[in-house]
Amino acid sequence: MCGRFTANVKKKDLEEEWNLAVPPEFRPRYNIAPSQVVGVITNADPGSLSLLQWGLIPSWAKDPSIGNKMINARVESLHEKPSFRKLVKSSRCLVPATSWFEWMQDKNRQPFVIRPKDVPLFALAGLWDTWSDENGINVNTFTIITTNSAQDISHIHERMPLVVPKELQHDWLSGKAEPAVVAEKSGQLRFEFYPVSSRVNNPKNDDEKLLDEFRETLL
Repeated sequence: MCGRFTANVKKKDLEEEWNLAVPPEFRPRYNIAPSQVVGVITNADPGSLSLLQWGLIPSWAKDPSIGNKMINARVESLHEKPSFRKLVKSSRCLVPATSWFEWMQDKNRQPFVIRPKDVPLFALAGLWDTWSDENGINVNTFTIITTNSAQDISHIHERMPLVVPKELQHDWLSGKAEPAVVAEKSGQLRFEFYPVSSRVNNPKNDDEKLLDEFRETLL
């Protein structure tokens, strides 16, 4: 799964990488967590960095708390799940990122930072939707698509966010690229990783020291 990621990038780098208009309130982020508002590139407005809430609330949902359970969408079932099958055709997005955090699946739950090797800024595949509350106020939300982990990092966790290779980003947004094709290409990427402090466990911590490599002290 993907439950935390970083976007510690300068505004000008986002503007240059995707030719975007970036809102002035954008700032580098070191520990993005579900329910927070995140910079996302949607197919409806690919020339701007839009601000969306992480945790998909389908337009037809009666209870917005469903978004807490929909931070991720499995690539294998996008065409089957009612929440995703229409969106995969009509409402795709790219989520700019610089790394993500994952916890080792063992009793120690050691957190790691993971990123594509030699790719300082990349995009995760996502879906988005607009939900309206009882007062007619629109809330734009998104989910991050996950796939089987690449071999480099499968010992940490069996799932990873779907990284969209640069050459497929335009086709992903336009709907031309099939999710399975993107997943295949994503699985061929090489990744780097290292352990980090358990400070990342608390989403209130959001500073650059979260990315420092953790070295266990021997007493």
